[in-house]
Amino acid sequence: MEDIRKKQCYYSEELINWGNVDLSYMIAPMVGGDSMPIDMEEKVNAFFDRHGAKWHVVKGYGMSEVSAAVSVCVSNQSNKLGSVGIPFAHTVISVFDPETGEEMTYNQKSEICMTGPNTMIGYYDNQEETEKILRKHGDGRIWVHSGDLGYMDEDGCLFVEGRLKRMIVRYDGFKVYPNQIETVLLKNPYVHSCCAVGKDDSMHSQGRLPVVFIVIKDNSGLTQNDIRTQLRELCIKELPEYAQPMEILFINKLPLTPIGKIDYRALEE
Repeated sequence: MEDIRKKQCYYSEELINWGNVDLSYMIAPMVGGDSMPIDMEEKVNAFFDRHGAKWHVVKGYGMSEVSAAVSVCVSNQSNKLGSVGIPFAHTVISVFDPETGEEMTYNQKSEICMTGPNTMIGYYDNQEETEKILRKHGDGRIWVHSGDLGYMDEDGCLFVEGRLKRMIVRYDGFKVYPNQIETVLLKNPYVHSCCAVGKDDSMHSQGRLPVVFIVIKDNSGLTQNDIRTQLRELCIKELPEYAQPMEILFINKLPLTPIGKIDYRALEE
């Protein structure tokens, strides 16, 4: 059993080769640090079910400026697919339009903000950056502006959709969210991972268009052109016209930041 616990578990067919290993001892299998694609979450949960785990994978959300975490899936009821749970006690999370300051209602996407006793005082010796992230709202509270795009549903569950800074604004004003494209492309069985970024629109004086970098699985057995055709058809079927990728590029692996997140800025460059 000790060898099994040390075994690295990757998002691949390797998940199904554990025989009759009993995982009922697992209390709360957690994941954090970045978003988890829904299809991956479904496969991991099915894997846990087959091996007797009492919990599905537990997600949470937070940032250093709020003492690490502000929400978590505290029970299977709040552990909805794609959700990062409900706010901690004494912590308030809401969604605001970063331009107007208007508070959004249920299921409306905008910037995730939070306030509570775990909010930082500020960045050391950097008032300019502090004022960018800590803002006083009309309710008199100091809110942390996360820079993350998301929404809350009627049950108070938080969903994170990506970074506002990654938002791609087209020449015609349409806004394209990279997560929207990535979620669709990850449905293709030959896609191991992907990242959508913006590229300057050479046909217009302003705006950007989405470009997608794809890492395919080693055992795909298809040519890149075959897979590209499948991905184009999938995008046409599930994405609006304004969100169609301008280019689909293949890459051996996605660049990572020092903390292990996809380095989208390197891909933009």
